[in-house]
Amino acid sequence: MIKDLLEKYRPKQFVEVFSGGGTGKDVAQSLGITNSIHLDLLTGWDALKDDMPVPADFVFSHPPYWDIIQYATMRGQYDPDDLSNPVDYADFIRKLDRINEKIYASLVNGGRHAFLMGDVRKRVGNAYQYYSIIKDMGWFGDLENHLIKVQHNVTSSRRQYQGNFIPIMHEHLLVFVNREIWQLGIKYTRIYQTDLRQLKQITWRELVRAARGPPRTSQPARLVPDARRG
Repeated sequence: MIKDLLEKYRPKQFVEVFSGGGTGKDVAQSLGITNSIHLDLLTGWDALKDDMPVPADFVFSHPPYWDIIQYATMRGQYDPDDLSNPVDYADFIRKLDRINEKIYASLVNGGRHAFLMGDVRKRVGNAYQYYSIIKDMGWFGDLENHLIKVQHNVTSSRRQYQGNFIPIMHEHLLVFVNREIWQLGIKYTRIYQTDLRQLKQITWRELVRAARGPPRTSQPARLVPDARRG
C-alpha cells in the first residue's frame, strides 16, 4: 500500500510515523526516494512529546490498533507513551487525536496525511463491543479518500467462531488533505444518552413496540408435497 501511495502522490518530502520494522523505508529506497524520514519509538521518536522534524507534503501513519497488539512485549521494554499500552479507550482516542493534530500541522499547503487504521472488537461481559476508531477519533483537514483494505495474515482468519460472530478482516485508509494555509476543518464525534420519548419523530405506537420488545416468532409453515409431482 505504501508503494501505491508514493507512486500516486510522488512527494517531495515523505515522512512516515509509526514506521515499525522499516517497511516504509525499504519501499521508499526502492522507488529512489532518498529524502524520507521514518519515525517510531524504536528510532527514539516519541509521537506524543516530540515535534515533527520537517514540513512535509506527504505523511503516512499506521498507529497501533489500541492495545490489540502490545508492542512493549515485542520491543522488550515498556514506554509510558506507547499507544499500544492497555489504557481506557477514551484515553487512547485523546492521545491519537493529539498525534493526528500534530501531523496535520506539519503539512505544507496541499500536503496529505494518509492514515491506516483497523476496527476493534472486545468482549465486554457476555457480549462483544465494536469500536470504530476512525469514527470516534477527530478528523483534521478535508477527507479526500476513504479506502477499504483487506487484512491478510490476521489472527481472526485462523480461528473458528461459533454463532453469528463476524470476524474483522479489513482496515481503513483515510487520506486527509491540507487545502488552506490558515483554515482547516475539524470533525469530532459526540456520543450522548437521551430518553427515547424525547425524540421528535417517535410515535406512541413505536414507543409501545420498543417497550414490548420483538414479536414472538411463530412456527414455520410446513411444506406440503405437491401430489401432482412424481
